[in-house]
Amino acid sequence: MSSADLIERHSVHFAVYRYKEGTPIDEIESALEDVCRLGDQVAGIRLVSWGSNSSPHACGYTHAMTIVGDDMDAVREFRELARNHPISQLLSDSEETGVGADYDYPRVEGT
Repeated sequence: MSSADLIERHSVHFAVYRYKEGTPIDEIESALEDVCRLGDQVAGIRLVSWGSNSSPHACGYTHAMTIVGDDMDAVREFRELARNHPISQLLSDSEETGVGADYDYPRVEGT
């Protein structure tokens, strides 16, 4: 039996961020927490979390966020809600760069 047989199908968006020099990290972390609270507003969102990136391979990316949904439609709906929320402006203005990834688990055929 594979691990895919033991885990319910779900979709994930994962992102890592690097913020501009001088950005007040306490404000960023408060904003990330506020964004996570938006998860309750979207049907099908199971989890929204963030944390400080402690990987030795972080390459300067200081923070990470994970969104887990029943399917990619729910994940995309959450991302659109968060992107249009006023608190996201602080995050966008402070971001130097970020990298995101989307995937379905187990993999959905044809994607």
